[in-house]
Amino acid sequence: MPLWTSDSRGSKVKGMAKMSPMATGWRVLGAPCWPVGKRDLYRGLGRKQRALLAYLLVSDSGATRAELAALLWPDADGARARHSLRQAIVTLKKALGTEHSDRLHIEDESLAFDTEDLDLDLSRLREIVVGAPASPEEILEVCRGPLLPDLTSGSAAFDALSATWRDAFSKQMASVLEDGIEGARLKGRLAVVEALEHRWAQITGRPAPAVDRNSGSPRPFRVGSVLWYFGGGFALGAALFVAAFALSPDLRRFLRTTLVLPEAASASIAVKPFNSVNGLPEEKNLAGGVTVLQILPGSANLFGGRSVVLKNVPTRTMQDMKFPEAPYGMKMACGENPKRVYGQKGGPMTRMGNVA
Repeated sequence: MPLWTSDSRGSKVKGMAKMSPMATGWRVLGAPCWPVGKRDLYRGLGRKQRALLAYLLVSDSGATRAELAALLWPDADGARARHSLRQAIVTLKKALGTEHSDRLHIEDESLAFDTEDLDLDLSRLREIVVGAPASPEEILEVCRGPLLPDLTSGSAAFDALSATWRDAFSKQMASVLEDGIEGARLKGRLAVVEALEHRWAQITGRPAPAVDRNSGSPRPFRVGSVLWYFGGGFALGAALFVAAFALSPDLRRFLRTTLVLPEAASASIAVKPFNSVNGLPEEKNLAGGVTVLQILPGSANLFGGRSVVLKNVPTRTMQDMKFPEAPYGMKMACGENPKRVYGQKGGPMTRMGNVA
């Protein structure tokens, strides 16, 4: 229940409701909570100030005053909307107090909120989505529920935008929860699996996939994904594969030519390099600031083949590492290697000859 106090001028200033003693960190997923001292800023702010801060927390990049005024006060004229925005900013800055007021960056034409070093669940979700490691328990803690489920602003434009955000982040949480379910199942932690599935059902609004508690065999938990089965079926399939690999030269030849491509024998053959997903020291590279890799083939041939751009994150397959929408490149070596390899065989003997 909001508290009311009076400032030195005698005007009423809306205070902040008391926060649950169990609340820690800033939460926008599930039940919102924005702790400032012992108060919950989310419940204490008015709906316009609450919507304003919610926009700054979710957008993570700020906005212009004109955009915010038009979004939160679409029915007011420009001057009146900007005046209302100025009042909301003053109230918000006062409510943030000395602990967080410096995070509110107020410029002449823009407004932003610094979330660096702020214990914000949405920031952690974004890190997990791009590949940061997280345990099933942490995933369950972060993905508490939809984004700001009860947020309203009195502006149809803002409410429509928040609904779009809510759908987008719900899809991200569903994907993260699926990964957590898969990891917990592989470790045989069925109690955690059950909790993750229940949370998945809450967020997606669809019935949660079930697990056979007697046999421990999981049922398919996402449409179109690889189905994981334990017990006799898995063991039988593995045994058949090992036997086929040992007895069939054709199978060994197929796997060798498919997964490990030799260097092209002539420049007319396009070579796509294959990189083992277990062969990259992702954590060491990330610690050094390397986030994107370009993998190129060898340089003995003039045209060695195509290059591929990868994300420097641990993944299960090579294709998962490919940077979305990054175009393939073409490796062309005009230096010493083609000259050395083919120069004595009738090929060009100079770099200019290679280019020609």
